[in-house]
Amino acid sequence: MTHHDATEEPGGADEVRAARDALDGRHAPLDEFTRHTPPRGPYSADRAVPNLPARDFDTTVAFYGGFGFAVSYRDGGWLIIRRGGVELEFFLAPEHDPYSSWFMASIRIADLDGLYAAVRASGVPEEVTGIPRLIPVALREWGQRAGYLIDPDGTQLHLIEHTDQPG
Repeated sequence: MTHHDATEEPGGADEVRAARDALDGRHAPLDEFTRHTPPRGPYSADRAVPNLPARDFDTTVAFYGGFGFAVSYRDGGWLIIRRGGVELEFFLAPEHDPYSSWFMASIRIADLDGLYAAVRASGVPEEVTGIPRLIPVALREWGQRAGYLIDPDGTQLHLIEHTDQPG
């Protein structure tokens, strides 16, 4: 993606331009995605889905598929995967450097231990360095249990136990 200095926050205009350039017109219009995503539950009209880089869609599908994510949409420049109520979207970015990635997303999940066990069983190592890696679930300083998953493209997913408590 682009270099950041102290004057621009990630996700600024330069990032939007870089993401569009990376897609190079290879993605379907938004209504194509919504046609494949049926509304669910009382808040189905309100949702946010992270858009994350993938250097290679086959690698991304194999990695996330190892712990239960399935493809719900794919074309030459866009990939959507889903596991239960968790949905992630990826844009093709073959030039992305996973070791300088600052991409991250929070996933709040009721069965945190089940997801963590599935990721671990898929062969993702519990390590403090390296890509990919898994950082164990623990009670964090903000008062919730959470672990971390770093995917093959350097994206950090915060795996947070979903509770009825705020935060």
